[in-house]
Amino acid sequence: MRVLSPPRGHSATRPREMEGSRPQYVWLKAYFDGVTPTIDAGAVVMQPTGRINAVNAPKLREDLLALVAGANTLVVVDLSDVESLDSAGLGALIAGLKATRRAGGALRIAAPTAKVLMVLAAANLTTAFKPYESTASAMADR
Repeated sequence: MRVLSPPRGHSATRPREMEGSRPQYVWLKAYFDGVTPTIDAGAVVMQPTGRINAVNAPKLREDLLALVAGANTLVVVDLSDVESLDSAGLGALIAGLKATRRAGGALRIAAPTAKVLMVLAAANLTTAFKPYESTASAMADR
């Protein structure tokens, strides 16, 4: 697995600044910092942070597909630190969901924030992505 590193001159926990005071995007906190095998070798947890949008959703999609290709059939995406999710982010999660289902596994969403839940509900995806209260409860539901 590859470890995602921030652009040169930026730390993994600090947002990349634009001309103004608002960050352009929050780097997805060394993605694989949050990927740890749990319960069995086929289960991993990802914990993206900040905004999942058109800027970083392609990387999320790529990483989810790489995890499934690496024989990880249970993928839990912990969304507790995600501020917002747009249609590109939804597309990345759906791609991961399809890939895990084709591999005979599951992609689960853990601890989504209120904003993320609102986006999932608006897209009518709360049945496809059953939200779990915590990573532990998502891992325990077999």
